[in-house]
Amino acid sequence: MDKFETATKVLFDGGRILLPTNRWAKYHQLEHELFHHNSIDSVFLNELNVDLTKMVSIITDYGYGDIVCNMNYWLWLNEIRPIRLKILYDDTHVKNAFSNKETTLDKIDYMVKEWGSNIEYKFTKIRRSFGNILRTYKSALKGKELFSHITRTSRNMWYRYVPINMEQYVFSPLSTQMEWFPTKTQWKRPKKDSVCIYKYSPPIGWDLISKGSFANIGDKMISRDEKVVNKYWNDLEKALKKSNRSIKYLDYTMTPKQLFTAISNCSYLISSRGGFSYLAQLIGTPTVIIFPPREMTPERDYNPQSVQFHQKTMKLFDPTEIATVDIDELSAQNTMQKTIAYHKKKEYPTLESMQKLEKDVQHFQDEIVHVFREAQMKDADKAKPVKELPDVDILPIPPPPVEKKPVKKPAKKAVKKAAKKPVKAVISKALKKKKKSIPFQYLIVLDGMDTVIVNHRYKIQKSIKSVQHPKHQYTHSGNYFINLKKGQHTVELLEGKNQKYPVLIRVIAKDFENLGKGKTILAPMVHQNAVILITGNKEINYYECTSNLPLQLEARGKKTLRIMSRLEFSDSMGQEESYRLRVREGKKVTGTFYFNTERSSGSQIKGRLDKVPGKWRSCDIPVKKGKHTYSIEVADKDKTVLTRFILY
Repeated sequence: MDKFETATKVLFDGGRILLPTNRWAKYHQLEHELFHHNSIDSVFLNELNVDLTKMVSIITDYGYGDIVCNMNYWLWLNEIRPIRLKILYDDTHVKNAFSNKETTLDKIDYMVKEWGSNIEYKFTKIRRSFGNILRTYKSALKGKELFSHITRTSRNMWYRYVPINMEQYVFSPLSTQMEWFPTKTQWKRPKKDSVCIYKYSPPIGWDLISKGSFANIGDKMISRDEKVVNKYWNDLEKALKKSNRSIKYLDYTMTPKQLFTAISNCSYLISSRGGFSYLAQLIGTPTVIIFPPREMTPERDYNPQSVQFHQKTMKLFDPTEIATVDIDELSAQNTMQKTIAYHKKKEYPTLESMQKLEKDVQHFQDEIVHVFREAQMKDADKAKPVKELPDVDILPIPPPPVEKKPVKKPAKKAVKKAAKKPVKAVISKALKKKKKSIPFQYLIVLDGMDTVIVNHRYKIQKSIKSVQHPKHQYTHSGNYFINLKKGQHTVELLEGKNQKYPVLIRVIAKDFENLGKGKTILAPMVHQNAVILITGNKEINYYECTSNLPLQLEARGKKTLRIMSRLEFSDSMGQEESYRLRVREGKKVTGTFYFNTERSSGSQIKGRLDKVPGKWRSCDIPVKKGKHTYSIEVADKDKTVLTRFILY
């Protein structure tokens, strides 16, 4: 039986298709075709709101189990209908964690080759804290994702730090896997009577196994007592040697290739629930999973994931039983029969599952707010002041303290010593230091959700004075503009971290004026790429602008320059995104403009089906009398903005 035939047997049964959420859905097969792609696509779209013509997002983690469980379903479906995956990872997955010789990404690449699959996939980076939320929460409602139920505010918080379309995210429950997708080494029966053993290693320091974490890994642990654990492994080794079985120990310092070779060549594997037992499932090596009796771990409330181990496995605990297990009996177990028997069960929403969903949604939103604020603070700490970035109005600096004259006269020796100092040099250094510009920071929170971190640096201006505070000194004023949608909004101004001096800010609201007649369309003097935007039946020219490729524009006043802009959305971006445009005249920054936009449903970029334009946003620049040259640049790295310029 080839992979296609096996895939159809695994995923289709009696006019139904198995979904990655472990639920069966009705499937209408066309008479003239075995499987019609559009029929499969429509089921996924209607049941899960997932468009299979686009990339599907899944998440991974360090362990082999996390890799194979999240990949298994899509490997089978790919044999019937080509699938493109976006695998989410974080910073920790590009490092050799937990003594691994390979990174998580290296493991995935190796395993796809071992599977012999042509599935298309790519890696997308997200923050660890947001990934942990995805791994923790899943929907209890039939055919609906958790993201369908959270508030718009929480969604926007999420999209700021997770650059993926969450409507395309699918969580595959680890405990509900079907037939395992075969590897190249599958079903190789070993010749020698040997045993591979993996001893589960808890976190460093037994005191780190808290009540909460122990509940999560309790079925991997024999006991919380280190002495009990050591005695158990000694007893098991003695029993195996008595049965004349050689022992080979496995650990995470071994490469994936070394692990696959060792597991495929041994008689059977002995392991706790975890990565190595999953590898044995793929290879087809008989496996004994050590599940301790409940009386040995009374504090844990973890329900063992027994369903996922349905392929040539037994759950034992007694060392003698494990050492004398009947390997032929293990090998004879039929995987497919068990799988089909389990997956024919129907699962419908119940009152209990609905209540669980409501609880999950609330916890999910609370966690989003928590990690969102943490991410904001980290970004604020990492942000470095940029020279000449005008983001605040006035900065008052208290006058330097007046030095009091000493009561006692200094000794003659001290006076002589001080006289020898280079006075000129000291004065020169002080003046140079005084002229140095001062960095400062503040935060703008929009509608209690979007936070703009403003960094600024300016020199003190002697010409700026205050009647109320004549002894204070102030910097030059700057401008920061925020484009808001129609309606009511809240704007909260917060002090930046480690701010030395107070910041004076003036907030002004201004409506956009109608263009009227006499408008002129301007083209940049030098530009890299010009694109055509199709809106309805109209084709409009726009110019690409990035942080590395600013645009230069020449305008004559006295008039107003309106900059029309649209963010260029890539497949990795969310539904909503923010961006900033910085406008300069010469070296002087005229203003920094902040925009929030969403994907446009009525416009498209000609010849670029992989990109989606955002809804247009605009800003106005007053042009004084005479000839002026402006530079327009994107203040955010790795973002492309489509621009159009109108002088009126």
